[in-house]
Amino acid sequence: MIPRAENKLLQLDVAEKVGLNVPDTLVSQDPETVARFVGRNGNAIVKPIYGSARQTIEVMGVESDNLPPAASIRLAPAIWQVRVPVVSHLRVHVFGERTIAAEMTADHLDWRFTQPSRPQNVTLAEDLDRKLRAFCGELGLEMAIFDLVRDSKGCTLFLEANQQGQFLFIEGRSGIPLTEAFTAFLMDRALND
Repeated sequence: MIPRAENKLLQLDVAEKVGLNVPDTLVSQDPETVARFVGRNGNAIVKPIYGSARQTIEVMGVESDNLPPAASIRLAPAIWQVRVPVVSHLRVHVFGERTIAAEMTADHLDWRFTQPSRPQNVTLAEDLDRKLRAFCGELGLEMAIFDLVRDSKGCTLFLEANQQGQFLFIEGRSGIPLTEAFTAFLMDRALND
């Protein structure tokens, strides 16, 4: 595991560097700055800078009239992003040289906390595939699981990457042969290193 690759702020910088689309973002713990950002954009989502391996932290939607109390905002910096009108969610699995993407829809802001539609195997545009591989290269990752969304304008946006992301639930719900791809990746690394 590469610890720096877990830093969500670094991920956002690298995503922009390689040409991935990223939602408008603010990192702050200043209540006035946060209120202006949310007010200017109508609504937003807020998430922690660092995740937790032990607990999945739900992404929270906020609007100008339901911001957390100023004292809570001051506790720690957080990532505030414009809430994108999501049409679908993409879970993209990069195993070495192989990329496998699954697309699904969900009614809930954070699809991990609901029952999304059955994931469908989709082919990524070559340009997007190239950018995801460039992202991995920048962070020294040979494997990553990406969370992306498609908005109502057809734009694909980067949310985050997980170097030890879960994928068996996608295979179980869709039949996409992710275990086979992962095993081939491990075998290739074992035989060529």
